[in-house]
Amino acid sequence: MKVNESGGRGLSPLFERLPDFRICKKMKPIPKMPVWFLVSETKAGEIRSIERFGKAEDVNIELLKRQLKDRDLIYRVTEEEAIVPDRDLPTHDQYVEIGSFLHKAFVVLRFISYHEESFKPIQELTDVLHNLPVEMFDAEQWDWNFYIDALRNFEQEFPDVQTMNLAATLEAIRDGKTSGINPED
Repeated sequence: MKVNESGGRGLSPLFERLPDFRICKKMKPIPKMPVWFLVSETKAGEIRSIERFGKAEDVNIELLKRQLKDRDLIYRVTEEEAIVPDRDLPTHDQYVEIGSFLHKAFVVLRFISYHEESFKPIQELTDVLHNLPVEMFDAEQWDWNFYIDALRNFEQEFPDVQTMNLAATLEAIRDGKTSGINPED
């Protein structure tokens, strides 16, 4: 199986099958270059190992070696199991919209604090957002996909919490599909 040099976007769905997925979701720093994963699993689908490679060519060579050497495990690499950071820094207009987005996030946090009996959603959302104001100015750290994926994961983990579609809002800012965000929305 060959791996496309372009890779995928964001975090791999592969990690959702791991017991320590929470750690993988918060992988920092996000790699500066595309990263491919060589996965070994049993015939029953239990993941035994995940190895990280920086080049599609390197992972292809290792994949062939492993497939010839070890017939008890299934080895695979797919384009969807690559992490390719989106390091494009925001434009001036996007910075302004991210300011409105952060206002919206604080409104969500305030709402959660009034209506939730557990502090867990507040802890999780602040954990996702606390570095955003600093990282959005640093091309070495910034990754649109990391924040969008982390917000989606938050919204899935706490489906009953009113989030005002934070993940979709940030994605729309990234994609330039907003014309000024109203923080009251």
